[in-house]
Amino acid sequence: MSDTLKVVSVKGTSYVQGSTKITPVGTPGWDSLTSNFRPYVLPGEDYVEGSNKIVTPEFDIARGPGFKDPVTSNKWWSPALLQKKTTPERPGWIIDGEGSTRRSQPMTSEPFRIDFVDMTNPAYPPELLPMGVRLWNQNAMYVYTGGDSIGGGDSKFSIDNLAQTDAPIVTVGLQGVHPIAGSQGKTSNVVVNGYSVFHVEMAYGDGAGNLSMQAASGVPHVVFKRTGKAPFRLWAGSPATKTGDTNCDTYETFPTKSKSELGFKLTMRFLPAVPKQPEPRSRGRAAYYVRADRGEWKQLDVKYGEQAYYTWVNDE
Repeated sequence: MSDTLKVVSVKGTSYVQGSTKITPVGTPGWDSLTSNFRPYVLPGEDYVEGSNKIVTPEFDIARGPGFKDPVTSNKWWSPALLQKKTTPERPGWIIDGEGSTRRSQPMTSEPFRIDFVDMTNPAYPPELLPMGVRLWNQNAMYVYTGGDSIGGGDSKFSIDNLAQTDAPIVTVGLQGVHPIAGSQGKTSNVVVNGYSVFHVEMAYGDGAGNLSMQAASGVPHVVFKRTGKAPFRLWAGSPATKTGDTNCDTYETFPTKSKSELGFKLTMRFLPAVPKQPEPRSRGRAAYYVRADRGEWKQLDVKYGEQAYYTWVNDE
């Protein structure tokens, strides 16, 4: 360790101060079998496990019109403000940017796991391709009790990722308006318009319309507002939905009081990061309620094969 470092104690708090980074004795790395510690990185640096390299990522600062707040990096939504660019070593904020399951890295604001999706899979009719803000109320966790050794990427308690990557779950967007595609040199079309201690407002849009969303930490609802002529679109469920199949996603509706309201009970498979995947797949079940302040939700008559797909439009 460098001899230029010193321990500073102020009112019961101690920290290390110096002009050089800490260099512990031993071998740095990500594999616990061959290394003693993860490499120390300076603010703004990133450690890439696969290549065992320290890199300096680049970001797009996605500030919306009129954004006057300081740029912050310690909020659950900060990745949407500081949008990391993709490099050959690792994906940035946008995953599969040139593929059919284009989406952002997920952000968690209990009870929702939130990401922006912009699907382009040619296997599905255009009406079935969700584009907008995807909400997943992941209320289940897989607990692994096997005797296998746990590696650096495994966990005993795991949620991890959707089994059906392109499942809309509940996705709210505007017809024909893309949050990611057509960003013209930017990481995405998503911007942060403003925030407070508890909430954030994010938005995206083009000449046809603009969609803004407000979410707050620990609040069990998200508020959407649109401007322009593009109608609201809503997708729900999963392309792998099969009623009664214990190894697939499931979809149910529950009654609501008016045509401006929708209610779903969705069961979603997920892939826990554990040594052995369970069979049948781990699933989490949750209910979702959607309410428009005017107009009505009209279900589109479209199918994927023989299966009805669950997508609506509200043009008021």
